[in-house]
Amino acid sequence: MTTALHNCGPMRIRHGAVASVRSNSMHKRPKIVIVEDDELLALVLAYNLVNAGYAVDSVDCGSKALATIDQARPDAVLLDWELPELSGIEVLRRLRRSEALQNLPVIMLTARSSTDDCARALAVGANRFMAKPFGIRMLIQELADLLSPGIK
Repeated sequence: MTTALHNCGPMRIRHGAVASVRSNSMHKRPKIVIVEDDELLALVLAYNLVNAGYAVDSVDCGSKALATIDQARPDAVLLDWELPELSGIEVLRRLRRSEALQNLPVIMLTARSSTDDCARALAVGANRFMAKPFGIRMLIQELADLLSPGIK
């Protein structure tokens, strides 16, 4: 059973699952902001991204996403379309209007799977579009490709 939170804040993920998102290692881990209102999916994403070598911040609604992204200055964003208070598409529009954040790589993650939805997300500025359910290995590969120099 999945639980969607609508308290619009940083996710409180229990049992230390994401407590280790910041490594003590000497090299900089690429930072990813997850904007996802499904707590279980956000936890699975964070767990797998941390294990793949990324640092992770999560937020569960669109209205807090922009401030979190602006403050965190991540290397990329995983953005759900269907969010409380402010849709992922609107968050993406605002990112693309921001001089400081307009080139930030964004992967749109959504239950919407029509070609029209995909075209709309890409037209607004998503770098990639992945329909749920998706494979976590594919997502991590897409993210790695997106963060590789010369590939967008």
